[in-house]
Amino acid sequence: MTPCPSTSARGRPCTGLPHLDNANLRTANVIGPTSSALNRTFAMATDLSTQLTVGQIHITCQPPALLLVDGTHWLYRAWRERVPQLSTYLLTTAETDQIKSRR
Repeated sequence: MTPCPSTSARGRPCTGLPHLDNANLRTANVIGPTSSALNRTFAMATDLSTQLTVGQIHITCQPPALLLVDGTHWLYRAWRERVPQLSTYLLTTAETDQIKSRR
């Protein structure tokens, strides 16, 4: 992950996901709505300066896996407009576990 030159609205450093299509680098799994459920009109109206939210899932004996928590519509717009990097808010594994336990 490549640091961005800015900080988030919460005052934390931003991280970017510049290589979503490169399997040789650390990437995020995109799990979201199916193609029939993605609102493309909404996606094309999203503000790409808003940060994606990416969680980290603990995996025994492995580095944490990245998981897109919020931002499927932003990714769709960025893909359509060939935007190579988006600002990302990276949750810790503990923060991601808190989200998982609420369901």
